[in-house]
Amino acid sequence: MDERAARRRRLLRRGLGVLVGLVVGLAAAEVAVRVRYPVLNLRRDFEPGIYVEDPVRGYANQADYRGVFRTYFEDTPVRTNSLGFRGEEPPADVEGALRVLCLGDSNVFGQGVRDDETLPAQLERLLAAKGRAVVYNAGVSGYATENELRTLQVFGPRLRPQVVVLGWLDNDLEGPDLQVGHGHLVERAEDRDRVKKELKPRWYEVSHLGRLLSIGVRTARHHARTSARAAEQEAVPEAALARCLTLLREVQAECLRLGARLVVVAYVGQPEVETGARSAVVDAFVAGARAAGIDVLESYGPLREEFERTGRGLFAPRDRVHPNALGHEVIARALAERLGGP
Repeated sequence: MDERAARRRRLLRRGLGVLVGLVVGLAAAEVAVRVRYPVLNLRRDFEPGIYVEDPVRGYANQADYRGVFRTYFEDTPVRTNSLGFRGEEPPADVEGALRVLCLGDSNVFGQGVRDDETLPAQLERLLAAKGRAVVYNAGVSGYATENELRTLQVFGPRLRPQVVVLGWLDNDLEGPDLQVGHGHLVERAEDRDRVKKELKPRWYEVSHLGRLLSIGVRTARHHARTSARAAEQEAVPEAALARCLTLLREVQAECLRLGARLVVVAYVGQPEVETGARSAVVDAFVAGARAAGIDVLESYGPLREEFERTGRGLFAPRDRVHPNALGHEVIARALAERLGGP
């Protein structure tokens, strides 16, 4: 009997030792993660939500917004002006200035970079070196060519731009299919209320270690989806491309009515820039746009040249799509040169 009791006590001590070791190990891991990653966000989104419904454009940025854009590992301050455009309030008197209206999605808006690091902000500084310039950042995350056409129809007569820059990415072929739920974007109407629940952490995501593991799973799933979409787009989606080019010709016609020059910036992602691979979809879009007489600046050329020359990263950390501040600078330099700037 005494031997059995002694055995139970030894097993209990061993079990407690393992449990204590596990708790200490998890605590040490939690401390290490908190030191390495002071910021861990469960969702890449704006806080508070930035989007409002719009009867013409579908949705838009909230005017006079003050908040942050949260990536998984960083918070970036974001502000909009009274027009709902990214950045500071534009000057009231723009006579004599070169007026440039930038349309596009999150690449033009500048997801993950500060207000003064976006493509429009850097383009304005480059153009201002030659003369007075005002560049409006009308980019809105998730926009497609149809949204950008509506934006031009709303703001073009009011702002009277001399140049319209339209940023294009291959996901524009998917069309505008997003809606607003509590200031955030959702794909379906039934997701509007569910987005509030998604913003709340699960029980295991209260700790930084749990959040890091959850982010790893979400990132892997996202990369799997984007890789699958890239594989699907090895064949050019002819119908979607034709519709996109039709909308682009409407943008071109609207620019002609306004007396504005249209320049399209065709964006590519990190894999294309760093491997040198060309996208069949982007190439088909560029060929179609140029056949319609539209001026297209391919971001591939200047970004690839910069990467080969310096080896520096040109995209946001852990992001295969959105340029970082240097990436925006490289494209802004090429665009300023195209527009006749320094």
